[in-house]
Amino acid sequence: MDRIGTRGKIVSWAPQQAVLAHPSIACFELYSRRLGFEKDENGVIGRDEIMGKIDQLINNREFKTRALDLKEKVINSIREDGSSCKNFKRFVKWMQEKDGYGENVTKIQLGL
Repeated sequence: MDRIGTRGKIVSWAPQQAVLAHPSIACFELYSRRLGFEKDENGVIGRDEIMGKIDQLINNREFKTRALDLKEKVINSIREDGSSCKNFKRFVKWMQEKDGYGENVTKIQLGL
């Protein structure tokens, strides 16, 4: 906390979608872990190291191509006829199924 001062904020919870959708977000931790940060002699990842990795991510065509491909796949899967949408609808239908006595099958299977 002393090192962050007024330059940052640590919170216990934040709305992930809103944070990741913010225009100032260029990448997130998943890719940065693969870049292998180098710590200094005190075990601290320095500003120059972080800036270098961010620059590498933002300017790397391979990362951008993979990210855009993933974005397209996600968008396609949540469309009305997409795989995620279909699976969610199947799940909802399963949750609503009734047995021969009018009891909710899911409640019976879950012992509720």
